[in-house]
Amino acid sequence: SSSFDGTSYAFSFEVNSYFNPNESWVKKGKETAELLKHEQVHFNISEIYARSLRSRLTSFNYTKNFKTEIDSIYNLIRNEENKTQKLYDKETNHSINIKRQQEWNEFVAKSLKLSNLK
Repeated sequence: SSSFDGTSYAFSFEVNSYFNPNESWVKKGKETAELLKHEQVHFNISEIYARSLRSRLTSFNYTKNFKTEIDSIYNLIRNEENKTQKLYDKETNHSINIKRQQEWNEFVAKSLKLSNLK
């Protein structure tokens, strides 16, 4: 939301991550601990980028073109997240590559902790 006091705008942002079970690749009856962990890491990646978006939106120095600037920031972060999500699936082969899955698990866990400190 935004407000204008005659000389400047004030903004407030709410950024959340959501899990949509209807879009999960884990089919009913095929749930395994490995696949569920794989899907959890997808959510964690989403949360990392939500935190990044929240941080960027909050710290940006806006001009009178704030609507375009907000859209640009949002699109940049979403594109980065989409690339990361695709790379994650490709490198882990949707959890089949156990070694790469474990590496991603560790990387995302560390990234999640670091993003919490900002």
